[in-house]
Amino acid sequence: GLIENRGISTTYVNAYYLDATSLQERRRQIEEIIQDGDVIKQDFQPRAYILQMDFWLSHFNTNYWMPLIILIILIALAGLRSAPIETGIFTAGLTGTAAELIMLMGIQVIFGYIYLYLAIIVTVFMTGLASGALLANRVYGQITFLKFRATQVFMAATAGITAMSFLLIQTFRLPDVLLHTIFISLTFLVAFVSGLLFAAAAQLRRSAIALTTSRLYSTDLAGSAAGALLTSILMIPLLGLIRSLVLIIILNLLASLYSSIRKNVI
Repeated sequence: GLIENRGISTTYVNAYYLDATSLQERRRQIEEIIQDGDVIKQDFQPRAYILQMDFWLSHFNTNYWMPLIILIILIALAGLRSAPIETGIFTAGLTGTAAELIMLMGIQVIFGYIYLYLAIIVTVFMTGLASGALLANRVYGQITFLKFRATQVFMAATAGITAMSFLLIQTFRLPDVLLHTIFISLTFLVAFVSGLLFAAAAQLRRSAIALTTSRLYSTDLAGSAAGALLTSILMIPLLGLIRSLVLIIILNLLASLYSSIRKNVI
Protein backbone atom coordinates (compact mmCIF):
# COMPACT_ATOMS: atom_id res chain seq x y z
CA GLY A 1 0.00 0.00 0.00
CA LEU A 2 0.95 3.68 -0.10
CA ILE A 3 1.92 3.72 3.57
CA GLU A 4 4.36 0.85 3.13
CA ASN A 5 5.79 2.29 -0.08
CA ARG A 6 6.53 5.61 1.65
CA GLY A 7 8.11 3.83 4.61
CA ILE A 8 5.74 5.37 7.17
CA SER A 9 5.70 3.53 10.49
CA THR A 10 2.21 3.17 11.94
CA THR A 11 0.81 1.39 14.96
CA TYR A 12 -2.90 0.96 14.27
CA VAL A 13 -3.38 1.66 10.55
CA ASN A 14 -1.58 -1.18 8.77
CA ALA A 15 -2.09 -3.69 5.98
CA TYR A 16 -4.74 -5.49 8.02
CA TYR A 17 -6.61 -2.35 9.12
CA LEU A 18 -9.03 -2.48 6.18
CA ASP A 19 -10.12 -6.03 5.50
CA ALA A 20 -11.42 -5.90 1.94
CA THR A 21 -12.73 -9.46 2.07
CA SER A 22 -14.69 -8.78 5.25
CA LEU A 23 -16.12 -5.55 3.82
CA GLN A 24 -17.33 -7.34 0.71
CA GLU A 25 -18.96 -10.05 2.84
CA ARG A 26 -20.76 -7.45 4.97
CA ARG A 27 -21.96 -5.66 1.84
CA ARG A 28 -23.33 -8.93 0.47
CA GLN A 29 -25.18 -9.62 3.75
CA ILE A 30 -26.73 -6.14 3.79
CA GLU A 31 -27.87 -6.45 0.17
CA GLU A 32 -29.51 -9.79 1.00
CA ILE A 33 -31.34 -8.26 3.97
CA ILE A 34 -32.74 -5.40 1.89
CA GLN A 35 -35.89 -6.61 0.20
CA ASP A 36 -37.29 -5.35 -3.07
CA GLY A 37 -39.61 -2.44 -2.43
CA ASP A 38 -37.99 -1.41 0.86
CA VAL A 39 -37.71 2.33 1.33
CA ILE A 40 -34.07 3.37 1.16
CA LYS A 41 -32.87 6.20 3.39
CA GLN A 42 -32.10 9.37 1.47
CA ASP A 43 -31.03 12.86 2.47
CA PHE A 44 -34.54 14.31 2.52
CA GLN A 45 -36.24 10.97 3.27
CA PRO A 46 -34.86 9.99 6.72
CA ARG A 47 -36.05 6.37 6.80
CA ALA A 48 -33.88 5.61 9.83
CA TYR A 49 -35.82 8.25 11.78
CA ILE A 50 -38.98 6.14 12.12
CA LEU A 51 -37.03 2.88 12.49
CA GLN A 52 -35.21 4.36 15.48
CA MET A 53 -38.52 5.47 17.02
CA ASP A 54 -40.03 2.03 16.47
CA PHE A 55 -36.99 0.41 18.06
CA TRP A 56 -37.12 2.46 21.27
CA LEU A 57 -40.91 2.38 21.60
CA SER A 58 -40.82 -1.41 21.19
CA HIS A 59 -39.21 -1.59 24.65
CA PHE A 60 -42.40 -0.21 26.21
CA ASN A 61 -44.88 -2.34 24.28
CA THR A 62 -46.79 0.80 23.32
CA ASN A 63 -48.86 1.40 20.21
CA TYR A 64 -48.29 5.11 19.66
CA TRP A 65 -50.29 5.20 16.44
CA MET A 66 -53.66 5.16 18.21
CA PRO A 67 -53.06 8.37 20.25
CA LEU A 68 -51.81 10.09 17.08
CA ILE A 69 -54.89 9.06 15.12
CA ILE A 70 -57.16 10.28 17.94
CA LEU A 71 -55.25 13.59 18.04
CA ILE A 72 -55.62 14.09 14.28
CA ILE A 73 -59.37 13.36 14.46
CA LEU A 74 -59.80 15.82 17.34
CA ILE A 75 -57.89 18.51 15.43
CA ALA A 76 -60.07 17.95 12.35
CA LEU A 77 -63.30 18.10 14.36
CA ALA A 78 -62.17 21.22 16.21
CA GLY A 79 -61.31 22.87 12.88
CA LEU A 80 -64.72 22.09 11.42
CA ARG A 81 -66.49 23.51 14.49
CA SER A 82 -64.37 26.66 14.64
CA ALA A 83 -64.82 29.92 12.81
CA PRO A 84 -62.80 30.27 9.59
CA ILE A 85 -60.52 32.89 11.11
CA GLU A 86 -59.58 30.63 14.02
CA THR A 87 -59.04 27.70 11.66
CA GLY A 88 -56.81 29.90 9.53
CA ILE A 89 -54.74 31.00 12.52
CA PHE A 90 -54.43 27.40 13.73
CA THR A 91 -53.22 26.35 10.28
CA ALA A 92 -50.80 29.27 10.15
CA GLY A 93 -49.33 28.30 13.52
CA LEU A 94 -49.01 24.69 12.39
CA THR A 95 -47.43 25.73 9.10
CA GLY A 96 -44.93 28.08 10.73
CA THR A 97 -43.67 25.54 13.25
CA ALA A 98 -43.67 22.68 10.73
CA ALA A 99 -41.75 24.74 8.17
CA GLU A 100 -39.25 25.80 10.83
CA LEU A 101 -38.61 22.18 11.87
CA ILE A 102 -38.31 21.04 8.25
CA MET A 103 -35.88 23.89 7.60
CA LEU A 104 -33.74 22.85 10.57
CA MET A 105 -33.76 19.25 9.39
CA GLY A 106 -32.68 20.40 5.93
CA ILE A 107 -29.86 22.45 7.43
CA GLN A 108 -28.72 19.41 9.42
CA VAL A 109 -28.71 17.32 6.23
CA ILE A 110 -26.81 19.88 4.16
CA PHE A 111 -24.32 21.31 6.66
CA GLY A 112 -24.17 18.60 9.34
CA TYR A 113 -24.89 20.93 12.28
CA ILE A 114 -27.81 22.96 13.58
CA TYR A 115 -26.63 24.23 16.97
CA LEU A 116 -25.48 27.65 15.80
CA TYR A 117 -28.09 27.77 13.08
CA LEU A 118 -30.90 27.06 15.56
CA ALA A 119 -30.44 30.49 17.15
CA ILE A 120 -30.28 32.14 13.72
CA ILE A 121 -33.43 30.43 12.44
CA VAL A 122 -35.43 31.23 15.59
CA THR A 123 -34.29 34.87 15.46
CA VAL A 124 -35.16 35.21 11.77
CA PHE A 125 -38.53 33.53 12.34
CA MET A 126 -39.49 35.85 15.20
CA THR A 127 -38.31 38.85 13.17
CA GLY A 128 -40.51 37.73 10.29
CA LEU A 129 -43.53 37.37 12.58
CA ALA A 130 -43.04 40.84 14.04
CA SER A 131 -42.46 42.39 10.62
CA GLY A 132 -45.59 40.80 9.16
CA ALA A 133 -47.76 41.97 12.04
CA LEU A 134 -46.23 45.46 11.97
CA LEU A 135 -46.57 45.99 8.22
CA ALA A 136 -49.98 44.34 7.79
CA ASN A 137 -51.86 47.59 7.33
CA ARG A 138 -49.41 48.77 4.66
CA VAL A 139 -49.54 45.44 2.84
CA TYR A 140 -53.31 45.04 2.95
CA GLY A 141 -54.49 48.61 2.87
CA GLN A 142 -58.05 47.89 3.94
CA ILE A 143 -58.18 44.46 5.54
CA THR A 144 -61.01 42.31 4.20
CA PHE A 145 -62.00 38.67 4.56
CA LEU A 146 -61.19 38.13 0.88
CA LYS A 147 -57.61 39.32 1.46
CA PHE A 148 -57.39 37.03 4.49
CA ARG A 149 -58.32 34.04 2.30
CA ALA A 150 -55.85 35.17 -0.36
CA THR A 151 -53.11 35.25 2.28
CA GLN A 152 -53.95 31.67 3.22
CA VAL A 153 -53.38 30.70 -0.42
CA PHE A 154 -50.11 32.64 -0.35
CA MET A 155 -49.11 30.69 2.76
CA ALA A 156 -49.61 27.50 0.75
CA ALA A 157 -47.49 29.08 -1.99
CA THR A 158 -44.64 29.74 0.45
CA ALA A 159 -44.67 26.06 1.40
CA GLY A 160 -44.59 25.26 -2.32
CA ILE A 161 -41.61 27.57 -2.83
CA THR A 162 -39.87 25.84 0.06
CA ALA A 163 -40.53 22.40 -1.45
CA MET A 164 -39.20 23.56 -4.84
CA SER A 165 -36.12 24.96 -3.12
CA PHE A 166 -35.48 21.61 -1.46
CA LEU A 167 -35.81 19.88 -4.83
CA LEU A 168 -33.29 22.36 -6.25
CA ILE A 169 -30.88 21.73 -3.39
CA GLN A 170 -31.29 17.98 -3.82
CA THR A 171 -30.62 18.11 -7.56
CA PHE A 172 -27.79 20.63 -7.86
CA ARG A 173 -24.69 21.42 -5.84
CA LEU A 174 -25.16 25.04 -4.80
CA PRO A 175 -22.61 27.39 -3.21
CA ASP A 176 -22.76 27.63 0.58
CA VAL A 177 -23.58 31.34 0.45
CA LEU A 178 -26.62 30.64 -1.73
CA LEU A 179 -27.74 27.80 0.57
CA HIS A 180 -27.55 30.08 3.62
CA THR A 181 -29.50 32.74 1.74
CA ILE A 182 -32.22 30.25 0.73
CA PHE A 183 -32.76 28.88 4.24
CA ILE A 184 -32.82 32.29 5.92
CA SER A 185 -35.04 33.88 3.25
CA LEU A 186 -37.57 31.03 3.32
CA THR A 187 -37.75 31.13 7.11
CA PHE A 188 -38.41 34.86 7.06
CA LEU A 189 -41.02 34.54 4.30
CA VAL A 190 -43.07 31.87 6.10
CA ALA A 191 -42.95 33.85 9.34
CA PHE A 192 -43.84 37.12 7.59
CA VAL A 193 -46.97 35.62 6.05
CA SER A 194 -47.93 34.14 9.45
CA GLY A 195 -47.61 37.62 10.96
CA LEU A 196 -49.83 39.05 8.22
CA LEU A 197 -52.51 36.45 8.91
CA PHE A 198 -52.46 37.08 12.66
CA ALA A 199 -52.75 40.85 12.23
CA ALA A 200 -55.56 40.49 9.70
CA ALA A 201 -57.44 38.04 11.93
CA ALA A 202 -57.15 40.39 14.89
CA GLN A 203 -58.87 43.17 12.96
CA LEU A 204 -61.51 40.98 11.33
CA ARG A 205 -62.79 39.46 14.57
CA ARG A 206 -65.76 41.38 15.98
CA SER A 207 -65.20 41.07 19.69
CA ALA A 208 -63.50 42.82 22.58
CA ILE A 209 -59.74 43.33 22.33
CA ALA A 210 -58.97 41.10 25.31
CA LEU A 211 -61.16 38.28 24.00
CA THR A 212 -59.79 38.58 20.47
CA THR A 213 -56.17 38.59 21.62
CA SER A 214 -56.54 35.66 23.98
CA ARG A 215 -58.56 33.59 21.51
CA LEU A 216 -56.20 34.12 18.56
CA TYR A 217 -53.03 33.72 20.62
CA SER A 218 -54.21 30.47 22.18
CA THR A 219 -55.32 29.17 18.77
CA ASP A 220 -51.94 30.05 17.26
CA LEU A 221 -50.11 28.30 20.11
CA ALA A 222 -52.31 25.22 19.72
CA GLY A 223 -51.49 25.11 16.01
CA SER A 224 -47.79 25.51 16.74
CA ALA A 225 -47.90 22.69 19.29
CA ALA A 226 -49.75 20.43 16.84
CA GLY A 227 -47.24 21.32 14.13
CA ALA A 228 -44.26 20.52 16.34
CA LEU A 229 -45.73 17.19 17.43
CA LEU A 230 -47.07 15.94 14.11
CA THR A 231 -44.08 17.12 12.08
CA SER A 232 -41.43 15.59 14.33
CA ILE A 233 -43.02 12.19 15.01
CA LEU A 234 -45.26 11.64 12.00
CA MET A 235 -44.74 13.79 8.92
CA ILE A 236 -40.94 13.80 8.61
CA PRO A 237 -40.46 10.11 9.54
CA LEU A 238 -43.21 8.85 7.21
CA LEU A 239 -43.20 11.39 4.38
CA GLY A 240 -39.78 12.98 4.40
CA LEU A 241 -39.12 16.69 4.05
CA ILE A 242 -40.51 17.44 0.60
CA ARG A 243 -43.70 15.38 0.94
CA SER A 244 -44.31 16.96 4.34
CA LEU A 245 -44.27 20.36 2.64
CA VAL A 246 -46.74 19.07 0.05
CA LEU A 247 -49.06 18.03 2.88
CA ILE A 248 -48.72 21.50 4.40
CA ILE A 249 -49.70 23.02 1.05
CA ILE A 250 -52.84 20.87 1.00
CA LEU A 251 -53.75 21.81 4.58
CA ASN A 252 -53.49 25.53 3.82
CA LEU A 253 -55.55 25.21 0.65
CA LEU A 254 -58.21 23.29 2.58
CA ALA A 255 -58.22 26.02 5.24
CA SER A 256 -58.68 28.64 2.55
CA LEU A 257 -61.50 26.61 0.97
CA TYR A 258 -63.14 26.26 4.39
CA SER A 259 -62.92 30.04 4.80
CA SER A 260 -64.61 30.48 1.42
CA ILE A 261 -67.45 28.11 2.32
CA ARG A 262 -68.11 29.71 5.70
CA LYS A 263 -67.24 33.28 4.69
CA ASN A 264 -70.18 34.73 6.60
CA VAL A 265 -68.98 33.27 9.92
CA ILE A 266 -66.50 35.51 11.76
